[in-house]
Amino acid sequence: MADPYPAFVFSEENLKKIAIPVQLWSSDPAQNADGLSGCCASTIKQRLPAPDYHFVANAKHFSFLATCIPKETQANPTACTDAPNFDRVDFHRSFHTDVVAFYRKHFADGAGQ
Repeated sequence: MADPYPAFVFSEENLKKIAIPVQLWSSDPAQNADGLSGCCASTIKQRLPAPDYHFVANAKHFSFLATCIPKETQANPTACTDAPNFDRVDFHRSFHTDVVAFYRKHFADGAGQ
């Protein structure tokens, strides 16, 4: 899960029953000017049995979306503009690598079942 929102749709009762590996990513609450960043992943983390948790410093909620082209940035600056100390392109390189590695480890060829 990448920066899930809102936490109330992920009930503790349901999440405690999850028996497969879950990778959970959180944006940075310090970037919460949008009202979304970092609000929910830590709560959801507590409700999961043993998530593979990743906190991304300086990431906003929308930093998990693909990099925007200039036209998209102009049309939707909230979703396309990151914190000054955050490089979305660089983040996505490592994010994609980590997600793929997690799925290969746990789910390739029926692993994790």
